[in-house]
Order: sequence, then C-alpha cells, then structure tokens
Amino acid sequence: ERRARLEAETARQVSGFLVGLFEVAAPDQARGHTITAREILDAGSERIGRELVAQPQTQARLLGTMGTVYRKLGLYEEAEPKLQRALELRRASPGAPVAELAAALGDLADLYLDQARYQEAEAAITEALPLLDDAAGAGRLQLASRLTDLGSVYRRQGRFVSHGGQAADVI
Repeated sequence: ERRARLEAETARQVSGFLVGLFEVAAPDQARGHTITAREILDAGSERIGRELVAQPQTQARLLGTMGTVYRKLGLYEEAEPKLQRALELRRASPGAPVAELAAALGDLADLYLDQARYQEAEAAITEALPLLDDAAGAGRLQLASRLTDLGSVYRRQGRFVSHGGQAADVI
C-alpha cells in the first residue's frame, strides 16, 4: 500500500512537471515566438536540477524520460548526463524496484548502442539482466528486449556462434 501511494505521488508530480514545461509555449508566455521542442527540453532539464532535488524518485523518472527524448532526437551529448544521473539516483534509492534500476541501465545501453559504443552497451545490459531474471509481466518484456540488445551488440562486434554450436568467437 505504501509503495502504491508513493508511485501515485510520483506520477502526479511527473504529470504536473510535464504540464508546467509547456507553459512557456502558451500564447501569453511565448508572445508570438515559436518555441521549439529543444527549448522546452532544455528548460525542463534546468528545472529538474533546481526543483526536484528533494524528490529523487521523481527526478530519476524525469531525467530518464528527458534523456530518452534527447537520445531520440540524436542529441547524444545532452542525453548522456541525464541518463547517467537517472541511473545514479536509481542506484542510491533504497527499496526502489529493481525493474526501475534495470530500465535506467537499459536506457543508457540504448544510448551506447546508438553511438556504437558496444563495450559500454554490453556492460550496462549485462548488469541489467540479473535484475530481470525473476521479473514478471512487463519485466519479462524488458528482459526480452535486453537480450535482443545483447544479441545486437554481439552481432555488431562480429561475435557469432557457428552452426555446430561452437563459439566462432568469444561470447
């Protein structure tokens, strides 16, 4: 019950924060200027650091989301510190669900895959996998996704298994 209340409060804070980000695009705020998604993201990133210091769960969730959006926009330099900070917050949070830690590791692995940083991607994925071993429901999907990512890392590195089942290279 305590966990459900905490999750509901975090969701409420995240929703309020995201709605607040778009206030800069309101006609009375923008005053005829076009506001870009990048400007909204940058403003949100600044606010996360200022306003949510005492709320690490909310901060971690928003940093992970913002980092993922930056990554999907191809803004890798902006994405990485946010995804790393989200991971740090997840690691430092006692009692946080392991699925959230695994998701933060997966977000960072996705960034590394996009950048062809395969060793770093592999390290993040292999750290996440044991956290997902006993997962159920959505955690099983996350496990399958991470295993697929690990296969992609191996393929891109040329690390294959031969048809006879013997390793053609180190796996």
